[in-house]
Amino acid sequence: MPATCNITVQSDGDFYAVFFYALPDRVTPINISGATFNMGVRRSINDPNTLFRVTSTLSTFGQIQIVDGPGGQFGLWIARQPLLSLPVGIWQQSMIATLPATSLFPPTINVPIWNGTLEIDRGPSR
Repeated sequence: MPATCNITVQSDGDFYAVFFYALPDRVTPINISGATFNMGVRRSINDPNTLFRVTSTLSTFGQIQIVDGPGGQFGLWIARQPLLSLPVGIWQQSMIATLPATSLFPPTINVPIWNGTLEIDRGPSR
């Protein structure tokens, strides 16, 4: 079951944070070595279109990168550019990880990591 992760950012700067992916005991890390990530931001959960995506591939929107694979840590960087292009408000977001196969079973799987909101507040320099 995915976690709930509500993120608040300011529109005039980049956002960066490191997250810990663990078993429900919140202590035992889940190995994410070789995983790829995909986070989509939408106006509403039912909107078929994304406002922007952040993935494991570096783009103008940012990047999600493994910090410590065996330790379950990954970093999320959302670049300033997509934040500047959206109005202040609360948007829906979710993240999925594609975990590589470690043996014949299970195969490569897509795992929902979290869902929640992305709140964009006006930054002080705007």
